[in-house]
Amino acid sequence: MDISRELELKAKLWWLYALISFFVSLFGIFEPFYDRKCITLDCLYKIKLKDINEIKVKFNTLSSQGRAVEIETENQYEELKNEYHVDKIAKRRWIALLVIKIVIWIGLGILVGYFISKI
Repeated sequence: MDISRELELKAKLWWLYALISFFVSLFGIFEPFYDRKCITLDCLYKIKLKDINEIKVKFNTLSSQGRAVEIETENQYEELKNEYHVDKIAKRRWIALLVIKIVIWIGLGILVGYFISKI
């Protein structure tokens, strides 16, 4: 069983989706925020299945360290990987996106001020 959390900022065309959603959401007013911590989880378990399988998966709170998932089952299982980690690429992209949004808002403010002064 493989459990992972992939961030949107890690995708191939992240910049295109981010800019389109920024403009469609009225310059970010209605846009949901990206996770600024950029924490991903990566878990890999090897579970021996029976005829009837009951597996309970409990997700721990997001943190940069520690176990990501707790599993409760009567089946035999082997934990190969169970960790949270900070995605450095997504973190850099988040910072770049934040700077771009701030520059766009400053530019909009200047444009609005210019047009108001012309009235």
